[in-house]
Amino acid sequence: MIDTASIKLNKILQTKYLTKTPLLLVLFITLFSHYSDAQSNIDSSKVKLETELKASISNINSTPNQSYRELSQLLTTAKSKYDSINTIKCLIGLSDIDRFRGNYETAFDNLWEAQLNVSSNTPKSYIITINRNLGILYNIFNKEVKALQHFEYALRLAKEIENDHFTSQIISTYFSIATLYMDKKQYDVAFSYLDSCSYNKPKDKHLPYVDANKGYIYLQFGRYHRSKTHLYKSLQYLGKNEEKYKTVIYSFLGDLKVAKEEVDSALFYYHKSLDIMESYGAYVEIKPELYLKISEIYKQKGLMNKAYSNLLASTHAADSLFNLTNKRNQNLFEVKNRYKETINKRENQINAQNLIIKSKNSSRLQWQLISLLLILSGFVVYLRYRHQSKIKNITVKQELEKEKSNAILELKNKDLTSNALQMLEKEQAVNELLNIIKQDLPLKYKELQHKHLNQKKNLWNDFDVRFKEINDRFYEELQKKHPELTFTEQKHCALIKLNFDSNEMAQILNISLQSVHTSRYRIRKKIGLAHEEKLSTYMTNIGGAK
Repeated sequence: MIDTASIKLNKILQTKYLTKTPLLLVLFITLFSHYSDAQSNIDSSKVKLETELKASISNINSTPNQSYRELSQLLTTAKSKYDSINTIKCLIGLSDIDRFRGNYETAFDNLWEAQLNVSSNTPKSYIITINRNLGILYNIFNKEVKALQHFEYALRLAKEIENDHFTSQIISTYFSIATLYMDKKQYDVAFSYLDSCSYNKPKDKHLPYVDANKGYIYLQFGRYHRSKTHLYKSLQYLGKNEEKYKTVIYSFLGDLKVAKEEVDSALFYYHKSLDIMESYGAYVEIKPELYLKISEIYKQKGLMNKAYSNLLASTHAADSLFNLTNKRNQNLFEVKNRYKETINKRENQINAQNLIIKSKNSSRLQWQLISLLLILSGFVVYLRYRHQSKIKNITVKQELEKEKSNAILELKNKDLTSNALQMLEKEQAVNELLNIIKQDLPLKYKELQHKHLNQKKNLWNDFDVRFKEINDRFYEELQKKHPELTFTEQKHCALIKLNFDSNEMAQILNISLQSVHTSRYRIRKKIGLAHEEKLSTYMTNIGGAK
């Protein structure tokens, strides 16, 4: 490629006015041309990156797999160019896709990395989005206090600036808070936040997500006609890129039909919800619940084989979701090391810069002694400030890492507890179905009972393996602090750590309720716990993140 700066210079040299052109002007034009070309290339590269990024983010709902691949590649490019803003955009987009797929820990990880890239120059819109999405993830794992902290911070930032974009951010945050209170079954509070969404929206804009949630709340209030109106309205105004949300709406419509005792229509909507879920791979967390509801309907209709098969499908879906989550979590324990490497790299860069500055100051010592004293004084102040800032920065990052590690551990234990409780519920439902089958099909009952007993034997072993994978330091610390505890008492301590009540512990361990109470009393006595101290709180603090 011909150098454009050389062409410009040759044109100047070829003119008859060359003798009148000062040499400095020629050099200036040459340097300016080089700078302009280089700046043009940088601007062109950045525009291309932003254009591709915008296209990938806009296609997240319609083509999530393709968008995920594109965003992963663009993230590598943005990092190589030290482009923090586009790095944050990529991480937020990847986190959104992972969240809809049910990859909550990966989504959580991307948001933490995005948060670490935030600086004083980061636009508030991205900070708002990061905090709102963190709130959503914390709410999924029943961390309501943490979730509300992030939601309220996002809402406060959005309200500081009044324009259409930040109005949309306000609506989204109100909606997320409403969802939190819906999960807590505080429907009156949730409805007030949904009303706030409607109050802040422009007159010509429709909010299908808000209508869907209002329809669900009306269903809980027993106002079936209002529920149906809002649910169908949400379907009417749902955009083409929002098809996957029909998974949730159809499940709500199925619940409405069950409430109205229209079970055939309920089955239709539940199956449509599953079909949309399979097509888009979104909202997979409600899959076990959908199969369980279908099983209950078939049970009411007396179709025991279908009820049993859907109950097994519910169990399989719950186990698959749990196991898949575990596989995705394997890399999360390496996150702390990755962040430490990043911090060390930054520290090395700072130290290298300091060495360069020291070298330059040392060379000036030979020329200007007085200037050196002034510079040295200022430099000492500067180093002290940088050192304090560096220590503060490292302390903050270490606190963030510790908070993240504890949050991940707690989220995984929540997941483990939830799955164990689901297994207990499935156990009760299977026993109930087997009792029904025993009366009508005794031969089939013996076959199914034998298969069920074989599966039941592995319940504690599977639970114990999963517990050790997540809480790898718990038994070690417990044995070190209290070597007098027996192996059986250590198992009880593990269940107490996960906040299982006595009835649930009795079911999991296949022992009597009185035996559980006796074991808890002996454990308290052996570890010397005061009467006012809670045993569950004491166990929670054992085996936490360092």
